[in-house]
Amino acid sequence: MSSAVGLKGWRVTDASNHKYTFGTFTLGKGKTVTIRTGRGTNTSATLYQGRGAYVWNHDRDTATLRTSSGRWVDNCSYNWTRVDSTMC
Repeated sequence: MSSAVGLKGWRVTDASNHKYTFGTFTLGKGKTVTIRTGRGTNTSATLYQGRGAYVWNHDRDTATLRTSSGRWVDNCSYNWTRVDSTMC
């Protein structure tokens, strides 16, 4: 990405349509963010969904990123039977 992006209202969903909606958050140029399922304190590099149960499937799943208006931005799939790990 060539500049920072405000992600407020953007959503990440999985194949079962579990949703994480970003609050006020700006992703800096060249930075990444990790979204964790459980509880914790949000930082500039890690955000927490606050869920008590896992969302991502162990064997395969797809993460889809959409803007606040619902426009598709990107997706990433993994299949543990074929690769060691995937970072989306």
